[in-house]
Amino acid sequence: MPAHGARRYYSMSRPGSTISNMARQLVASRSALLDQHDDARLLHGDLGPIHVWVDLAQGRLTSIVDFGERSAGDPIWDFVDYDWQGVPDLREGYELDDEMREQFDPRFYFYALLRAIPWAHRWHQRGATHVIDWLTLMIQKAQVAG
Repeated sequence: MPAHGARRYYSMSRPGSTISNMARQLVASRSALLDQHDDARLLHGDLGPIHVWVDLAQGRLTSIVDFGERSAGDPIWDFVDYDWQGVPDLREGYELDDEMREQFDPRFYFYALLRAIPWAHRWHQRGATHVIDWLTLMIQKAQVAG
C-alpha cells in the first residue's frame, strides 16, 4: 500500500477520525427518518436492471423477477440497490405520491449511507483506500439531500 494510502487507511479506521465522526453524526441526526415510514411494503431486496423486465416495443414493465432477498419496509430502500443511472426512470415509473416524492432524496441518500458504511469498512480493512472517497461522497450527498 502506498504511503498516502496507509495514512488514509489509518485516518479512517481509528476512532474519532473525521470521516467516522461525520458518518456517526449524520446517522444520529437522521435516524428519525427510519421512524417516519410505518407502512411496510414488499421489498425486492436486490432490485436491479437484470430483475426488471420491460417490453421495449410497448414501453411498459412486464415483470419483476427473483424475490430471493425479499423483505418488508420502505420502498425507497429498494432504489438504493438499483443502478443509480436508472433511478430517475425507475422513480418516475413508480408513481410516488406527493409525500414520498418530497422525502425521496433525503431517505434515498440516508439509506445509501447506511448501506455504504459496512461495505466501506469491510473493503477498507482489505486495503482498498479508495472507499474513503466514496464514503465521503455518500456523506456529502446525504447532508445535501437532508
